[in-house]
Amino acid sequence: MSTTSSSSSPLDPRVISQHAQTGIDQLKSTAHSTVDRVAEAASSTADRLGARTEEWIATKDDWVDTARGYVREHPVPALAMAFVAGYLLSRLAGR
Repeated sequence: MSTTSSSSSPLDPRVISQHAQTGIDQLKSTAHSTVDRVAEAASSTADRLGARTEEWIATKDDWVDTARGYVREHPVPALAMAFVAGYLLSRLAGR
């Protein structure tokens, strides 16, 4: 006598496939949201670094302009400072 059950067994390939598909869908959703969050954070960081870089470039340009002005106005002391700085750096590098 053979009895047939209308409910599916947990080992039924269709049940396993359905559970696997549900798990895959959840993983896919989680992966997409994680990638979106990481991309947003990277974009925000890049924007902040871009603004910072522009500030640093402007500061560097200001310093270079100031140094050029000093050298033009006081060439002998500027040459002496350059000589002393070069001498000290060579002494430090020679150690």
